[in-house]
Amino acid sequence: MPDFRERLGLPCPEDRKLPAWVRAKPLGVFEGLKGDAWASQELPGAEVGNKANAKRLVFSAARIAQSPHTSTNQAFGADTAAQLGWFRFVDNPKVTPQGILAGHRDCTLMRARVFRIVLFVMDTMTVSLPGKVKATSLEGDFSVFGYYAHTTIAVEPEQEQEQELFLGVVDATFRGRRQGGKGPGRLPPDVRESAVRRQHARRVGEAAAHMPGTLSVLVGDREADALLFIHECIELGCVRLVIRARTDLVLPEESEGLFPLMAHTEPCGTMKVKLGRTSERRDCAGNAVARAYPETVVEVDVAFRRVTLAPPPEKPEAGPLEVVCVAAVERGKPKRDERVKWILLTTVDLENAEDAMTVVRYYERRWLIEEMHGILKKDCCDIESLAYRT
Repeated sequence: MPDFRERLGLPCPEDRKLPAWVRAKPLGVFEGLKGDAWASQELPGAEVGNKANAKRLVFSAARIAQSPHTSTNQAFGADTAAQLGWFRFVDNPKVTPQGILAGHRDCTLMRARVFRIVLFVMDTMTVSLPGKVKATSLEGDFSVFGYYAHTTIAVEPEQEQEQELFLGVVDATFRGRRQGGKGPGRLPPDVRESAVRRQHARRVGEAAAHMPGTLSVLVGDREADALLFIHECIELGCVRLVIRARTDLVLPEESEGLFPLMAHTEPCGTMKVKLGRTSERRDCAGNAVARAYPETVVEVDVAFRRVTLAPPPEKPEAGPLEVVCVAAVERGKPKRDERVKWILLTTVDLENAEDAMTVVRYYERRWLIEEMHGILKKDCCDIESLAYRT
């Protein structure tokens, strides 16, 4: 019987080449996440060398999660054997952040694949270590105290509801900050921080290729406006892009830069956007870089137009980059020190004002990763006080 595999429910040879999360059945958003059951579902797929290490990870993570704000000594209590086992686990050279994340990443994508739209939000978090301690054993130049965590999460925007859904973490990279300058002192493309974002974008593209029924949108803040990054995201094809411009990019076909051009563009409508609460933020040297604000809602004017960006300097042969620029500017007296002025570059197909407002909504959902970083640093886990040095 040539169809015996189909009759017995066995995978075809072609199916066995697909990633495990594609072959597995989709997960419900909250399926298997109650109590300690989450560790047994999310972590067994970790790539940590052997089954014993994977079992150690599941057991230890469940214990630590019961009191994430305390040290591991307090989390394990009198169970000295479990504590020593955990320290041996994290000191194992076969254990890497990507390996630990592998199982949870698969579960996140199993949740994401059932939705029509999924946002892949990326951002960078600064972690300052206590007592002026320098971290080691991570990629990068540790000339500053602490390290940087580059994270990409999956979010279902739920446009008909007020509450978006956090689906999980799909990528995380921990590294020191390489110091560079301009001109001859500038770092090469493969060691800049933008190289990490391009790496995350490629992994998102690999996942999106297996989710043809889902619109995958990569959302980034102002540090993601590098032309090389935009070019590589356009080349992916299966991923749309929404990022906030930080610099006044040159437009070869216009007589002025991006910012003044959008300032002269007539609004096509108004909408309200929610600005999440912020905590005081400090850099790796301990200097304050942002004030604390409560959550608030502001009204913005929205305008959009198609623009052509110059090719990336690293790849002049790539040709001009065709994108759409969406501007969202706060009306009236600003409610914070800075007026809300989002200049967004997107490859999402736009036809009218409603589509432009949808892009603004996508960027508004980016705040969920800020909330996650707040939970890790201040609100729950307090990782800066509990951080490992290696």
